[in-house]
Amino acid sequence: MSRDLGATFDRVHRDSADPWDGSGWYERRKRHVLVSALPAERYGSCFQPGCSVGALTAALTERCASVLAVDASAEALRIAGAALDGLPGVRLARMEVPEQWPTERFDLVVIAEFAYYLPPAALPVLVDRAVGALRPGGDLVVEHYLGEIEGYELDAVDVHDAFAAAGLPRMVDHRDERFTLQVYRR
Repeated sequence: MSRDLGATFDRVHRDSADPWDGSGWYERRKRHVLVSALPAERYGSCFQPGCSVGALTAALTERCASVLAVDASAEALRIAGAALDGLPGVRLARMEVPEQWPTERFDLVVIAEFAYYLPPAALPVLVDRAVGALRPGGDLVVEHYLGEIEGYELDAVDVHDAFAAAGLPRMVDHRDERFTLQVYRR
């Protein structure tokens, strides 16, 4: 990677225990839309890279028997660990996605609010690994903020176009003035 995202987001999370205002209306609404858009009532296993402080992870536990939530930032994982303590089925791990990736397959993969921080050359790797991590019949959620991501080369349109090009059937397509979300099925 061209940037050390772990160090960058360690600083972000040291500056604020909730850097994206997870309790604010926009973040709460976005989580609700994402979880409501999931086509299956229940999933066995979920992989959520870029989990930050675990707000979406907590919401995913309501629909998933197990969630592997990872982040490049040790500081984010420390905060998430405290927030998610006691929730059944949650595993946290430090991973620099997409270079590092779990070997298991999942019923649900959630790529939310982090892919535009990657260097452009890492995006096709992320798409291939996310699609490849799905069990047959598994769902892939891709959700990102539509505003400008200052200081980074990718934006939501770049990310979502790359996932659309993977050719999976689209089950859900949501776009509003602030974010876009698609669910694909393998």
